[in-house]
Amino acid sequence: MGGKAGGPGTTPASTVAGLVRGRLILWVAIQLDSGSSAVLVLYVAVGAFGICVQASWAPLSFTAERTA
Repeated sequence: MGGKAGGPGTTPASTVAGLVRGRLILWVAIQLDSGSSAVLVLYVAVGAFGICVQASWAPLSFTAERTA
C-alpha cells in the first residue's frame, strides 16, 4: 500500500474538502442552469484543479510529508 503513515489522519479533512468543492460546483451548475457541454467541461476542469491543489497541500494530502 502506498502513502505515508500520516495519510489516514488527513482523511476526514480531505473528505470534507472534496464534499465542499463538489457541493459548490453543483450549486453553481444549478444556479447557471446551462445544459451546454462546454460549461460541463469547465465544471470538470475546476473540480480537477481543486483535486490537484488538494493533493499538493500537505494538510489535505494523503502522501505529502508533514513538516511541523
